[in-house]
Amino acid sequence: MLIVNADDWGIDAATTEAIRECLEAGAVTSVSAMVFMVDSERAAGVAVAGGFPVGLHINLTEGFTADAVDGRVRGRQARLARYFAGPRWRMWGFSARLFAEIERAIADQLAEFRRLYGHEPSHLDGHHHVHQSLSVLFARTLPAGARMRPSFTFAAGEKSLANRAVRGLLNRAMRARFATPRYFFAIEDVHPKLGGAGLEEALALAGGSTVELMTHPADAQERTILLSQAWRELIGSRRVGGYADL
Repeated sequence: MLIVNADDWGIDAATTEAIRECLEAGAVTSVSAMVFMVDSERAAGVAVAGGFPVGLHINLTEGFTADAVDGRVRGRQARLARYFAGPRWRMWGFSARLFAEIERAIADQLAEFRRLYGHEPSHLDGHHHVHQSLSVLFARTLPAGARMRPSFTFAAGEKSLANRAVRGLLNRAMRARFATPRYFFAIEDVHPKLGGAGLEEALALAGGSTVELMTHPADAQERTILLSQAWRELIGSRRVGGYADL
């Protein structure tokens, strides 16, 4: 199965509408929603009315922009955003000092998602891929058995052996607790019109495994590709779906 997922649903109205256009055209099959953002409330209403498949885009790296956010929730988010904006290793490592706050922040966002959407998220992933941090991955407030986005898939030669080994170990840890697609790519890394390579090969993997292709329709170039006839033809012959089908 091929999952074409659009990130950042609800971050602002322009992004939500760009994704909505792609959803209604059948160009994307799943979205990841942010909560406590300026368009989160309206975006949830759109998704519920449209029956769109929606997961939670865990955000620990960007301040909340909605007006009505509890001061403790907003302050916790601000502290964590400052932490993850620091040295790069923090996006991968573990913080014993902030672990309880990270767990609480995830619980805050899960509770808000349930309030807005009336059900559990179809899947979990992370804004700026923060879900790959061990501080997030080990959080006890993440529901065991949930569907989760894996780390990127890279072929030999695309990244260093050490990088690919770390990602492999990370994916093994994820699969021990969560359900994940076998492969994960960003459209910008594989589509030739976006400077990438290997699109046909990446999509072909969906013939025998589950592949997620991450998109950001707020980007004009990506949206043009996703709304093109060529894209419809490219994915039209494949089994497509959302994380709920995983």
